[in-house]
Order: sequence, then C-alpha cells, then structure tokens
Amino acid sequence: MIGLAPYMTLSQFLIYVIIAGLIYQGVRILRGLTWSTILSESNTIVIYRVIDNFLLIYEPLVLLLLLSALIGVKPTMILPIVVILLVVSYRHWRNYISRTVVMINNRIKPGVHIHSGDVDGKVIKFGRLGTEVQTQKGIHVMSYQTLLDDGFTISEGDKISRLYTIQLRNEIEGNNDPETRLLDHLANTPYVDWNTSPEIEVTGIDKDNITLRVVLRDKSHLDEIVSLLREWQYSDIAVNH
Repeated sequence: MIGLAPYMTLSQFLIYVIIAGLIYQGVRILRGLTWSTILSESNTIVIYRVIDNFLLIYEPLVLLLLLSALIGVKPTMILPIVVILLVVSYRHWRNYISRTVVMINNRIKPGVHIHSGDVDGKVIKFGRLGTEVQTQKGIHVMSYQTLLDDGFTISEGDKISRLYTIQLRNEIEGNNDPETRLLDHLANTPYVDWNTSPEIEVTGIDKDNITLRVVLRDKSHLDEIVSLLREWQYSDIAVNH
C-alpha cells in the first residue's frame, strides 16, 4: 500500500530519540540550577513554574511524536502493533494525558485538602499515574482521569497559614551568603506560603546565627520544615510560635 510506505529510517529515528533525550535532560539541569543567585525570589518561582509546565507538556508530546516516527520506520509491521498496544493500554495512556491537565492547572498541589467522589483528604504527592491522598482510612492513590471525570473540590480544611520565627545555626563553614543558601532551599519546598516572602536575618562574626520568619501554608508543615532544616545542616533549631 502506498499509504504504508516507510518515511523514516531507523538511524533517523534513533537520532530523534537522542535529541529528545538531550533536550529533556538539559531542561532538568536548568531546573536544578540556583536561580535565586541571579534573580529575585518571585522571579525564581516563576522560572521553576515555567520549567515544570514545559516538562509536563514536553513528555507526552515527545512520546507521541517519537511513536509516530517509529511507525514510519516500518509501517506495515509496527502500525498494527502500536494500535493493539494503544487499545490494550487505553486507560493508562488516557490517565497519563490527564496528569498533564491536572498538574498544569496548578491548583492541586501537595498540602491542599481535596474532595473528589468518595475520597476526602490531603494531597501528599504526585505520581506518574495518580496522586496520593491522605485520608482517615489511610493513603489513597487516585488516578488523574478519575479526578477529571468525578470533578474535585479544593477546600481549606484545617489549613491555617501561620507566621513562625525560627532560630537556627548554620553548620556550613565558609558560606559567605547564608541568606541565599537558605532561600534556595525554601524555594524547592511546597510548605512555604509565598504570598508573604520569608525574612532572614543573619548575625554573628561567622554569619552562623540565623533568624528565619516564614509563613507556612499549613500548621502541620512545621515539623517537615524543621526536619528539612536539619537535613540542610542547620542546628540549634528553636521555634517561636
């Protein structure tokens, strides 16, 4: 059949795979850079959000394009196989596409209280094929397609944004910019309410005494922040409510 004539070689397909992989890794490297050293806090958050949304769209789009390219290598053999796989895995790839729709909306995020169908609880984290929700009965994994089909309600629940003053000591020697280092760490956590920018005061001859004033999205996030501060090599942590 003329319509099933090959339109791509295997070497061309492999080149496209390598290029797509390099672009993906390059963007992930950009995501890992400490943008706050050259940009303001608000611009840093915007940069991270743009990169995250790009990756959300890039993944399914590239998979679709590469699948089309693979078919072009040998259509008469590969096309029937692809059709069968798509039919068998229909629910999975439909759910994967729904993940992009849900996450790019940016309203459902770790820490928010969500109600959808019979599920009522707090979002813990996102996975490839579902989001983990902490309910009274335990952790429930809800598919993204279910969220779109059943709809969802985001409520404040027991969420209480509160200002905390945290005293801590920087254990990293030779760190000449402890304020930027701490802000970089905070920018990568989901616990800070960025409607109010954190305030950092550094004192001491060695710049090792730090006072952090930060508004957390939920009062339950205080323990997580304290644990993270210890992981980031801060000590003598004292919290003033």
